[in-house]
Amino acid sequence: MARLETWMPFRAAQRELAFFLGVDVAEATVRQVTEQAGATQMQVQAAEVEALLRERPESPVGPEVQLMSLDGALIQLVSGEWKEVKTLALGVVSEAKRKPAGEARVQTSALSSFSRMSAAQSFQQEALGELYRRGVEKAKTVCAVSDGADWTQKWVDYHRPDAVRMLDAGPCAGVCEPRGSSSPGAPRAAARGPGAQWAASCQTPAEALRAVAPGARARVEDGRCRAGVGGTGTTARLMQQTGQLGAVETLDKSLHASRGSGGR
Repeated sequence: MARLETWMPFRAAQRELAFFLGVDVAEATVRQVTEQAGATQMQVQAAEVEALLRERPESPVGPEVQLMSLDGALIQLVSGEWKEVKTLALGVVSEAKRKPAGEARVQTSALSSFSRMSAAQSFQQEALGELYRRGVEKAKTVCAVSDGADWTQKWVDYHRPDAVRMLDAGPCAGVCEPRGSSSPGAPRAAARGPGAQWAASCQTPAEALRAVAPGARARVEDGRCRAGVGGTGTTARLMQQTGQLGAVETLDKSLHASRGSGGR
């Protein structure tokens, strides 16, 4: 029941249980069981973090090129209050494969994620178990993709300061939207990081992107900001300095492919 609830809303899970198993369970019961399972899982993960901090075991070996993506999403609680849920996503970036009649395409596989509704500093510690399991410490090249928010940069500084930073330009529309486009009652994301003082006063998403990442090539399509992470001058210089151009080009193509298919 709890596993089914990780895929769909409580009421939908209630209907599926009745359809496939002939079991009639109240929606409140489905919610209660799922939340209890989630609380137990959080206790297990917290115990893993405590053990890691206490025993300091050797990290397992990570992949050659690892994706580490960080983002936050505002959700509205039943009380009407808005809270930010922070998510870490990890994956393995594969080598580019060229199809006979198409361009080279890459994929990020072995995806996993970890989320918490907590402060950024707490999230740094809470995710230690997932970072250890995926071998982030010993991955040869880590590509840290984020929207440039201040907390994500500090988070990367804490866990992998040598990571190749890549700006995911898609969310810049959330930092600087045309006036009147926000949902009623929804808080606007605060501009943070380099150029924040300019991004806060921007009139278009493209202006916000250029403020946060000077030199970035951007265009606006249907009110959304589109840009290639490879267009930022800072990222290009970093790739050249670290000698990791091939790895970052691979991830760059993966991000462009995701944008083209409608993903983020």
